[in-house]
Amino acid sequence: MCAHCPVPVQQLSAVKVLALSGNTFVGGLDAVFSDLGFSGHLTTVDVSNNNFCGTLPVALFESSSLIEVVADVNCFDGTIPSGVCRASSLKTLSLSGLSTGTDCIEKYGGLFNFYTSKFLPGNIPSCLFQSTTLAVLSLSGNGIRSPLYDISPNSSLSNLSLSFNLITGVKREA
Repeated sequence: MCAHCPVPVQQLSAVKVLALSGNTFVGGLDAVFSDLGFSGHLTTVDVSNNNFCGTLPVALFESSSLIEVVADVNCFDGTIPSGVCRASSLKTLSLSGLSTGTDCIEKYGGLFNFYTSKFLPGNIPSCLFQSTTLAVLSLSGNGIRSPLYDISPNSSLSNLSLSFNLITGVKREA
């Protein structure tokens, strides 16, 4: 349940760009993207720099017109769903620091302050490295322990950012 989050997207039928970055939204996004009625019109979703939590809703990626998703710096947990590849027109996917929002990092005090955040479990979906439309993939700062998959010769990736993860090597697709 979302305590302070926007209305379900299907109620905003004319909206093509949903920009909610830099607010104080908390809670899950499942209720926002629960109905697939928005699938034909939404092109850009930016929910970065909030405190959204839970998992990334797969329904978000059902839009055939979706071009850009930015969800950096929130409090998400769970894996990056393989359903991200359902967005057949997706060109930019920025999911850096998914668990680094201000409400989800733990501060330890004393003489010096330091902070910790959660690492995301699971692998980076291999389909992201096979996409012929995805040009920008940013997954930095998630502590993902995953192999890096071979990038398809047909891939459109021109900007790949995987800094501050726990990449374990290269996995060849069979």
